Amino acid sequence: MGGGGGSAPSAPSALKAGAPLENPEELVSHDGVLRAELNVSGRLVNVAGRKLRALTYNDRFMPPALAHPAGGPAGRTELETLAYSTGA
Repeated sequence: MGGGGGSAPSAPSALKAGAPLENPEELVSHDGVLRAELNVSGRLVNVAGRKLRALTYNDRFMPPALAHPAGGPAGRTELETLAYSTGA
């Protein structure tokens, strides 16, 4: 839900059945360039009381939203995947 920087990501949280959904973290471009590092890994997560193996992004179940503000300079996105593991 934040502005894309600063705090360390939290571990995937258990989502309770019927709990409201939260917006993913938002990463926003600066001067027309969005730079982001993603650590993608497969792990066991708890969603609505059920365990499932899923990909996580920077230790979060939902990947970040990538945003180029409207009316800003033409956007360019640079993504770097730091690591990928299946957790096996």
